[in-house]
Amino acid sequence: MLSSPEETRKLRFKYLYEVYKLAMEKAEHTSGFDRFRYAVDKYEVGNRLNLNRNRVDNIVEYLYREDLVKIHSMGKSCAFTGYSEITRLNLLT
Repeated sequence: MLSSPEETRKLRFKYLYEVYKLAMEKAEHTSGFDRFRYAVDKYEVGNRLNLNRNRVDNIVEYLYREDLVKIHSMGKSCAFTGYSEITRLNLLT
């Protein structure tokens, strides 16, 4: 099933926000910007959104090119770097 460009854009931001939330869960006792260094399993994030692996790989590749995530562990995990984008979209409230 193909998605419209608007659906794809929304899904990318949903994914980014899930990366953020999962990183925050892992970094519960960390303060400041150190919490954004926590890498999360990219497929775990995809499972939260009911995405298949191919879709996850495409989304993570896009977010990486936009410098919103860093890729770690031979591509199996990613770390959140898009704090300014999340803040700009008012997703922290």
